Amino acid sequence: MLLYNGKNSDGDNSDPNLPKGTYSVGQVLIDAANPEKVLERSDSYILKPTLPHEQTGQYKSGTVFGEGLVYFKKKWFLYYGTADSFIGVAVTEVKL
Repeated sequence: MLLYNGKNSDGDNSDPNLPKGTYSVGQVLIDAANPEKVLERSDSYILKPTLPHEQTGQYKSGTVFGEGLVYFKKKWFLYYGTADSFIGVAVTEVKL
């Protein structure tokens, strides 16, 4: 699995679910035996700017930039930059 950062278009082909120009995080699953082959890709972002400090700064539409993913004590921690000013962390438990 690869997490990637992307920017919503500023044009007519932008995702209507995000403000134009918003930076968010997506995910793609790549074949381990053939890294050129994409097995699955998220249809939408997995993290988007929602908090006030994520919706200000250099990019007025908002910015979250995934920087590191850590598995610790049955939880995933995604560390991310917010609007070029702060660092955030999103946490989820692993459900079996």
